This record gives sequence, structure tokens and C-alpha cells, in this order.
Amino acid sequence: MIQKLIIPNRRTYKFRCLKNRARLVYDFKAKNPISKGIPNIIYIESTNRCNLDCIMCPRRLMSRAQIDMDLDTFDRILRQIDTQLTEMIVLHSDGEPLINPNIIEMIQRVKSFDLPVMTSTNAALLDESTAQMIINSGLDVLTLSIDSINDVVYETIRKGASYKKVMKNVFSFLEIKGDRKPFTIIQMIEVKENSHQKVDFLRFWKPYLNKNVHAVVKPVTDWFHEHAEVIDKLNFCDRPWFGMVIQSSGNVVPCVHDFDGFEVLGVLPDQNIYDIWNSAAMVKLRKGILKGRCKNELCRKCNATPPRTFGLSVSVALTLLDMSTIAKSLAVIGYKRPKQY
Repeated sequence: MIQKLIIPNRRTYKFRCLKNRARLVYDFKAKNPISKGIPNIIYIESTNRCNLDCIMCPRRLMSRAQIDMDLDTFDRILRQIDTQLTEMIVLHSDGEPLINPNIIEMIQRVKSFDLPVMTSTNAALLDESTAQMIINSGLDVLTLSIDSINDVVYETIRKGASYKKVMKNVFSFLEIKGDRKPFTIIQMIEVKENSHQKVDFLRFWKPYLNKNVHAVVKPVTDWFHEHAEVIDKLNFCDRPWFGMVIQSSGNVVPCVHDFDGFEVLGVLPDQNIYDIWNSAAMVKLRKGILKGRCKNELCRKCNATPPRTFGLSVSVALTLLDMSTIAKSLAVIGYKRPKQY
């Protein structure tokens, strides 16, 4: 199955892209706080507004202004990106992308640069008209966050959503799409309320799967884990070496788990994106992570560090494969919890 996903695109084996990936991997493995490559995945938060109040989401603690990114700001950021070396744009972080009335236009503008683009939705707003526009937009990867196949459990987790309406939207979307793009990931975030349903969830969706539809169970991120001494033993986080996260305000933050902009590394489009990439603030962040996660206030209680051993096989994969292929492969391979949990 994985072999079927590794379909070369113009970036996969392009020498400049391979060289950039090798630089990113080398700097991370060598624990170099200054990156000689450029980020190959960039998150641009289309909005941090949301229509639901999910129990595992930290948005209820969010104090930053809840706004949509406007098209002018989006365009000015997009024009700064090296579209030859960046391998994927992700148009979500801490909100529901379909709330932004310009989300389809944003997808199309990214695609005009021949860049792979990914986003996510809780499917509450995914009516037939929106589904058709998404399919026609050129979107490459879409995550549908469902979380349960039981109405009571679903509505306990996804507060404010109607299970019946969401499932109707999902089935309609899958029927319209068939085996065409976007590559669709039907995702269950595992929390204590649904952990007993993991096998049933995957079994339920099996008849609807095809080469461009996959189902996966993903462990919940614990932003406020109390056992800091355990957290510090996990693999140190690779995110500041490979990607960049731009919030809807234009603030650049360390990763998608900085939901409230606790640590702002720069502001776009006023600054240059690649000046921020190796700015004093970014270098300080990387140095802090290298010293131990408990030394960094933002990271010390987050259990989202990669649960993998960053050995030879991972290094080779991150060098040879583009981010689009990696994103798809994770949906097939599945996610694993860190052994400590």
C-alpha cells in the first residue's frame, strides 16, 4: 500500500529538494540550532475561529483575537515562500478552515504555484455545495475529524455538532469524490471517551476506503501533561527544524501546539519569512529544546514530541520523500503513542 502512495511529483527527486531535505535532516541530527535549509512544510492558519467546542481542544483557553486571515495578508505571505523548495502548505492550525469564506480561494492560490496543499475540517459545514468546491479546488489532502461512530460519544466529544448532520455530510462527500483527490484521511482523535472504539472505528470505515480514502486513529496531544520528568526523556522535538507555523494574525510561532501565541518568533508579512527562520528568537528556541524540554516553558508539559526513534530509516525517509508523500503515508502506517504512555 505504501508503495502505491510514493508517486513521484516534480519535487520528490528533484536535486534541489533532496539537497534541502538533507540539510534539514543533518542540522536536526547534528543538533545545529542554525538551519542551512528552508522549511519544507509551512502551516498558514486560515482562521482560529471554530464552530465547535471539542473537549480535547485548548481553544477554550485561547486569549488571542479570533480572526480569519484576509486574502491580502495571505497573498503577501505566499509570495515570500520559495515555491521550489517548500513541499506542502497546510491551511489549518487552531480553527475550522471552512469558516473562512475565502478558504477555497486560498487553496486555489496555493495551487497556482503548483504547491501541494492540505487542510482539515470537522465536516459540520461540509454540505454538498462546499464538498463540490473542495473537490474542484485542487486540494491534495483533507482530514475529516470524526472521533466516533456512536452518536452519544461523538456529541460528548464534539460539543456543538450534530452527529447525524456530520455523518450525512461525510457520506455525501465520499460519494461525490469517489476515488478522486483530495487524498482523504478519516481521523479519530483518541481520548478516554472513545478509546474503547478504536477497532470498531476502523472496521466501520473499511467499506468506504480506496486509494484516496484512509481511516486512522491518532493519539490526543496532551498540552498540559503533569509529569515533566517523563516528558524530558522523550525524543527532543524536531518541529522547529523542519516547519514553520503562521497564525491567522501573521504571528510566527514554534509549532501548531502554541495555540495562544505564547512565543512569537516574528510577524508576517512585515518581516521576511527566511529572516525569521534563523532569527535570534528561533535559534534561542532550538537551543532551548536541545538543552531539554523541561528547560523550555512552552514545551515542558507537551507530549507531542515525535514518538519515533529518529534513526537511519527515518532520516533516509525524510531525505528521499517529499512532505506530501509523508503526510499520506502516516494515514496508512498509523500513529503510535510514545512508549512512556
